[in-house]
Amino acid sequence: MKESVLSIKNLRKEYICGRSWLQETETFAAVRDVSFELYQGETLGLVGESGCGKSTLAKMIVKLVKPNAGEIYFEGQNILDMKEKKFRCLRPYIQLIGQNPFGSMDPRKKLIDTLSEGIRCHHISTNGKSLRGYLEEILRSCELQPEFLDRYPCEFSGGQLQRLAIARALALRPRVLVADEIVSALDVSVQGQILELLMKQKTERNMSLIFITHDLSVVRKISDRILVMKDGKILDEGSPEYIFEKSECLYTRKLKEAMITFPY
Repeated sequence: MKESVLSIKNLRKEYICGRSWLQETETFAAVRDVSFELYQGETLGLVGESGCGKSTLAKMIVKLVKPNAGEIYFEGQNILDMKEKKFRCLRPYIQLIGQNPFGSMDPRKKLIDTLSEGIRCHHISTNGKSLRGYLEEILRSCELQPEFLDRYPCEFSGGQLQRLAIARALALRPRVLVADEIVSALDVSVQGQILELLMKQKTERNMSLIFITHDLSVVRKISDRILVMKDGKILDEGSPEYIFEKSECLYTRKLKEAMITFPY
């Protein structure tokens, strides 16, 4: 039997978007009663069009956005019921990598300061190595040069920055990695390299991965299971074989018709 590492139950997020002429508050539901399981070592693909609620869901999973309702269990513990002080011990284990790595890094800081911030904050063990030695090892595993630690974010290409963002997350030894549109802004050739790196690290470190994208062709190649999301709801779910060959969901069919196959 598969072991569930993350369990999402009836998660809902609403935003206030204004008031009507009757002075009643109007709300918009970005995520509507979403439920799913993420199993140990699994790659779960979450696919849907822009604005369907994927990124909001990702931010709720890592507790950057507070849901209006629902439960999130990480290794059997309801993290939404935890106070921030208690959740702080678990935060390194659930990491989010976003689409814009440059925007998540302080342009005034060298990479060694940016990458070491989380390690210092959460008192992550460096396995007997110096902090610099530990970070150099992480960079090498992401096919980056150790001397990059002495440079600033503006000195790197988009592909290099995304590798650095992955390295920063890996330095905290996560058990669940949430990758939100991390290849959508990259050239096609670089996309393949980043995906190969991500899957290699996921396997070697025995992590579970939620890979979020609007592109079915990408999740088809890397996912063990796929969720299809639209208007804040999960409309379809199954193995890649089911989604691409057997699904009768109209929206899934439309996504498949719009799919572009890339050569990686």
